[in-house]
Amino acid sequence: MLKESLGAFSLYLVLLCHPGTFFMYGQTSSATSKTIIKFPADKARNVNPDTHLELTFPDVPVVGKSGKISIYDMADNRLVDLLDMSIPAGPATGVVAGPAGSERLVVSADGTGDFNTVQGAIDFIPDYNPKHVTVFIKNSLYEEIVYFRNKTNITILGEDRDKVIVRYANRETFNPHPSNILTNEVEGTFPSRRAAFMADNSSKINLVNLTIRTTAFGQAEGLLLNGRENIIFNVIIGGSGDALQSNGSAYYKNCRIEGAGDMILGRGPSFFEDCELSAPGPYAWIRNTSANHGDVFVNCKFMTPEGRETVFARSPINGGKSYPYAEAVLMNCAIKGISPAGWGTIGGDTTNVHFWEYNTTNLSDGKPADVSHRHPASRQLTMEKDSAIIASYTRPDYILGGWTPALAPLILVQPESVKAKKGEAASFKVAAAAIPEASYQWFKNGRVIIGATNTVLYIKNVSAADAGSYSVTIKNPSGSVTSKKATLTVK
Repeated sequence: MLKESLGAFSLYLVLLCHPGTFFMYGQTSSATSKTIIKFPADKARNVNPDTHLELTFPDVPVVGKSGKISIYDMADNRLVDLLDMSIPAGPATGVVAGPAGSERLVVSADGTGDFNTVQGAIDFIPDYNPKHVTVFIKNSLYEEIVYFRNKTNITILGEDRDKVIVRYANRETFNPHPSNILTNEVEGTFPSRRAAFMADNSSKINLVNLTIRTTAFGQAEGLLLNGRENIIFNVIIGGSGDALQSNGSAYYKNCRIEGAGDMILGRGPSFFEDCELSAPGPYAWIRNTSANHGDVFVNCKFMTPEGRETVFARSPINGGKSYPYAEAVLMNCAIKGISPAGWGTIGGDTTNVHFWEYNTTNLSDGKPADVSHRHPASRQLTMEKDSAIIASYTRPDYILGGWTPALAPLILVQPESVKAKKGEAASFKVAAAAIPEASYQWFKNGRVIIGATNTVLYIKNVSAADAGSYSVTIKNPSGSVTSKKATLTVK
């Protein structure tokens, strides 16, 4: 039962929720009540437990800053929640219900999956779950805060990186951490809840092929991780200051990270490979101690917006505390818009600070970057003097405390059927996430195509004999997967 007052629309709504069934009865003083669209519809069945109640009005309702929304359990008329309209909006919590025993959950905003929200699916998975679960998210915009703790062995896989968007306007002023506790200093305490997507004390979490953003400005993470052995592959992370906070061993591959000043914050260790980064202010504020490495960037691109100039990282004294073991290392990275100094303020003793570069090039022309005016506490590595360091810092296991990231192949783009005339060219392509890199083998009508071992199968001159069914098997040491079959029709 839901009672509320929205401007000129006075509503009395009753929600009667039995397993798999949804009832909503409404009364309104407006003459246009019949044009109000209700989702789910009255008496809808097989409704997911995390479905959002949506009311679409013919005119824009005016929501005031006072009044209360009361939610009742229809079975016993018990008050189960109270929403005070005078309090600014904050994070919502999910429910624990769903398809029992499933190792694959589907999230779809239109209700055609197991859950309507990402939070609902994750809440369903037990804490410290020993059995791996894949949460597949269908293309849509998911306007929600995602927050979980003590989760393990989960792959969150988006259908399309650019079309699966999880976002919310969360920031420090909405959900500040206690003033007497530095953000996430103690594992598992997680006092900060200012991000759009947050994982605390969680390990073996794979985020693959989606976009995560906060739409708020200020100290506002898109993604905040606190845990161990977490993989982020082909993900767009968007935020403001501290757009990404990364604590504990994490491996980032083929990601794009967008934000404002101090875009990456954390205590490491984090390994970034083949990533694109864009920020108008300092890219990172590293806070690791001597207990672990900081942030290492390998084959990454630093793409400062046009007209701006900034630094890779800084390490100022903060609240009287310095970070004498701060580490940010660039290996074979391409840059644009980085100041001649390269590095920002370093507070306190710099003896053990590792602000290092090797083979930094210009993004514009591929030529070696001018490093002649770099910060005096930074260091340029050379193969002649530092070959052992260079070799070590390009190895994820060396940076990540002995952990070697591994991800069995996940198909991101399936091959599609094509039609071609005789003599024309035709091709099939596939894209996959895999760590380490996977091998590919194409098949025609179930038989191996000799030499067809790339992500693209190209047929230069199509003939009638080429017509058939094509698929590809993708393998690495962690597992294998076979694509859907695609058909070549010769006209």
